[in-house]
Amino acid sequence: MITLPNECLLEIFDNLQTYNGILLYKNLFSCLLVNRQWCRVIIPILWSKPALYDKRFIRICILSLNLKEQAQLIPFNINLPNNPTPLFEYTSYISHLTSFHDNLELGIKRWLETDSHPPTSKSFTLKSAIKCSLITMFLRTSGRLKYLSFSGSIYNKSMVIEHICNTLTYLSLQYNCLNSEDGIAIAKYLWRDLPINTYLY
Repeated sequence: MITLPNECLLEIFDNLQTYNGILLYKNLFSCLLVNRQWCRVIIPILWSKPALYDKRFIRICILSLNLKEQAQLIPFNINLPNNPTPLFEYTSYISHLTSFHDNLELGIKRWLETDSHPPTSKSFTLKSAIKCSLITMFLRTSGRLKYLSFSGSIYNKSMVIEHICNTLTYLSLQYNCLNSEDGIAIAKYLWRDLPINTYLY
């Protein structure tokens, strides 16, 4: 059998993922198991624009948190998954993170419910802390991240701000209750890496 170069496979699989503008990830999932070459080409496509609302996505991402990002969650006494490290550095392939209607918070809520974390009076703060750790991890690990859009409050804004990466070309932080110090800190990071389209609400 003739082996196609990765560039050709990338073009083919890129066209398989959409039909009339609708994402059809099922088409690509069936190709993952054909062979290693196909798998290596498809994984970056599948993870470039992840489904933030999916509890499985949240679980995999939580496995990628470093000690500092995990430490922020210690006060909440939640059991972090202790699965083996994933085969791929999935989050390094992410190029677009968009959380319309706070899909990330929905995914976190679903993960918490599935992993037997009953709702408590601290649930909002817990979800916000997990969200902050995940956003920080995305910024730290996603070397391809171009587009970042989030809404809602963030538990530890300074932790996120210090990791705003130089690959971003679009940043939107809506309804985040940023104070003037936060705005100045973000402006410093953005100033060094223009051009970037930024929207802060």
